Amino acid sequence: LRETSRYGVGFAKLIPTLLACSDWHLMAKVLGPRNQHFTLALSPADQLSSEATPPAEFDSTLEERIAELWSKSPVAGWRLTRDDEFLIRQQEVFTPDFVLTRDDGVKIYIEVVGFWTSEYLQEKHRRLGEFMRSTDRPVHWLLMFDRATAASKTESMQGLGIPTVILSKKSEPQEWICVALASR
Repeated sequence: LRETSRYGVGFAKLIPTLLACSDWHLMAKVLGPRNQHFTLALSPADQLSSEATPPAEFDSTLEERIAELWSKSPVAGWRLTRDDEFLIRQQEVFTPDFVLTRDDGVKIYIEVVGFWTSEYLQEKHRRLGEFMRSTDRPVHWLLMFDRATAASKTESMQGLGIPTVILSKKSEPQEWICVALASR
């Protein structure tokens, strides 16, 4: 933050929500008046509290179901994380919903296709296409659809060459990995 109250106020508004979360750490370097350097470091160890409610752990019930299926049948040598990686392309940032990472570093970016509007699907199609082509290392991609909406959504994502999995109660994480890895 460089000597501006606008960003400082926006930053300050973030703090109550952050305090309501668990397992976090914040470090910010601030350039203040007269070029003074300040460091703000916070974590749960500081024992600050907030009346804000923590954000929901998942954006949708579909994401929650994916996490539950993984926790019931995790695949040895693989780790599933949510909203854990930022892909940067020029002035755009993309965060895959989930990332599956194998012990040797192989990655599968998972994008969950839920109750999206047709306009949102078109924009997501464009963005996925751009980010797929701009990665500096080989990665695998996987689209996951809810069984209830799959028929109307899969068609709009065709042409990207991303393998798909339609989730059901019987979906197995090992299947997700096989589908994604078979695409190359």
